Amino acid sequence: MKKGKSFVVAGVAVLVVLVLILFVTSKIIILGGFTRLEAENVRQDMNRVLDALSNELVNLESAVLDWSNWDESCAFVADGNAEYVRTNLPTKTFSSLNVSCMIFMDSGGRIVFGMEYEPEEDRLTPIPESLKKHLDLSRSLVGIAGTKKGTAGLIALPEGPMLVSAQPILTSEGKGPRRGTVVFGRFLDTSVTEKLSRITHIKLKFFGINDDNIPTDIRDYGRLRTGGNPVIVRKNSEESISGFGMVKDIYGNPALIARVDLPRTIYQSGKKTIYYFMAWITCLVVASFILILMLFKKLGDITDRKRMEKEMLRAQKLESLGVLAGGIAHDFNNLLTGILGNISLARMHLDPGGKAYERLEGAEKASERARDLTQQLLTFSKGGAPVRKTASITQLIMDSAGFVLRGSNVRCDFSLADDLWPVSVDQGQISRVINNLVINACQSMPDGGTINVCGENYTTLPGDLLPLKEGRCVRISISDQGMGIPEENLQKIFDPYFTTKQKGSGLGLATVYSILKNHDGYVEVESKEGTGTVFTIYLPASENVPEVEMKSEEKKMPVPGMGRILVMDDDEMIREIASEILHYLGYDVVVCGDGSEAVDLYRVAKESEKPFNAVIMDLTVAGGMGGREAMVKLLEIDPQVKGIVSSGYSNDPILARYRDYGFCAVMAKPYNVENFTEIVQNL
Repeated sequence: MKKGKSFVVAGVAVLVVLVLILFVTSKIIILGGFTRLEAENVRQDMNRVLDALSNELVNLESAVLDWSNWDESCAFVADGNAEYVRTNLPTKTFSSLNVSCMIFMDSGGRIVFGMEYEPEEDRLTPIPESLKKHLDLSRSLVGIAGTKKGTAGLIALPEGPMLVSAQPILTSEGKGPRRGTVVFGRFLDTSVTEKLSRITHIKLKFFGINDDNIPTDIRDYGRLRTGGNPVIVRKNSEESISGFGMVKDIYGNPALIARVDLPRTIYQSGKKTIYYFMAWITCLVVASFILILMLFKKLGDITDRKRMEKEMLRAQKLESLGVLAGGIAHDFNNLLTGILGNISLARMHLDPGGKAYERLEGAEKASERARDLTQQLLTFSKGGAPVRKTASITQLIMDSAGFVLRGSNVRCDFSLADDLWPVSVDQGQISRVINNLVINACQSMPDGGTINVCGENYTTLPGDLLPLKEGRCVRISISDQGMGIPEENLQKIFDPYFTTKQKGSGLGLATVYSILKNHDGYVEVESKEGTGTVFTIYLPASENVPEVEMKSEEKKMPVPGMGRILVMDDDEMIREIASEILHYLGYDVVVCGDGSEAVDLYRVAKESEKPFNAVIMDLTVAGGMGGREAMVKLLEIDPQVKGIVSSGYSNDPILARYRDYGFCAVMAKPYNVENFTEIVQNL
């Protein structure tokens, strides 16, 4: 019953799950791709740093070549003249070449000149002993095999890593033999690091492989040391990432770890891309969901409209039937009034033990069954309203279903909530609803079976696809295990005169539908061939307390009365029967056929001090004033007038609320002596 709400809840759940799946998937795929791209970018930046470091070595090597391929350098390493040192090797030469040390060696490996430059004090000092260990001819730095072969690279000193380049000393034309070796060295200090950072636009640091201050958070440090991976990438946080690369010395051993620190621009762009992508996807999904919801609502509206059209068509059929049924029932009730009245009068003059009395009693019962038929016809009459009373429906359901199944091979299982809300119903009509539905269920199981009757409290909500007002109601379902109803017949079963039974009238379910409609209720059916049928009825709950009904007593003999009674009815036979019955009961009776005449008679009687004790008026008078209009005028004459309304339309809404129109009692046609006795004497 809550398909609309269930669809929305399910749609929202699916939407949330879909968005979560898309988010996780995009994070794995899209953000993973950006992460890999980011790592590759870090590796490229590290390679740029290493390339910049190599360029420094190339520049240093170029500077050494200018000094090694020079005739004066050849002469200097041969004779060690001081003029060469004074003229060519002052502190400004070191500063302009941006070198930390300059070493000249002869072909035997003897150091002819070797000084270190201290830029802070702008002075030269002897080269450190740690550097001299690398100047042995057997070492790679100066052990040059060919006459024109030099070398460059990095050496690790206790004072710090140093970029060095060694070239053989040749003539200015570059001819040998080698006279010696020139070695330039440049410490890889802060100034060089900053220069490399400016060139590459990358923040970088160098750490000696054996430094005590090497970062302890460098993962895979062992792989770097052994050269297993040239560049290691590590994510520091959401904002920064680092790359670590190994720099080997001139001997091919690990010497330095270069570290670059970069902002995670690519990663953040990936996150933004995901957010934009998810926002776009979410908007697209939400828009699609809203579109589907609108389409669903549109289809629902179409379904509701079609159902309403069917309901209206059915209501029109019932209304057309009601116009005919109401007229027939009204006239038939008038005829039955004459029959029942005459029978009851005749019985009063006979011995209760005689044959004639028994025959008349049987005729009276037959007339009462005919009256029940008119009640069924009046169910369809236009403007008909049930005579409601607030009641507990539990016993009514059990009594009605049990009465129908008495003597059959079908049993009824009841599952009725103990706290069923009271309902305001015409008990006779609702009993007929239960009777008709149980009869149908019973007839669908010719070999016997079980009928399940369930009752529960139910609250209708805005999302329910039910033509009911929102609020509390009682839901009753009657299910069988019978043959079921073919799908093509489901939309017709409530139509008047539609039946698949050989002896069916086609009014049973139409009566059910009409009664529930007049009670502001509803009936629906679910059925499949071979699996049985379930009828579900809804009745609005009442806030009032159920009325306590007195048990009916045995028929009493009429008690004589006294007084004057005015009877108004447009049917002469009804006037005669009413007059005879009231005369038999001891009353003086005056009759008339129109409401205006009744008003005049009542006024004259009151003015002549012979007032009427009661007025019995027919509600409907063809072509004249009926009981309702007449009662208004009588109340103007005498506010204490005791009016009794009578009608062949026993379901007329005025009969249901007769006190609202000034009447004291109601007498539905057809009636007999006992009815008159009970009503008139209780005024």
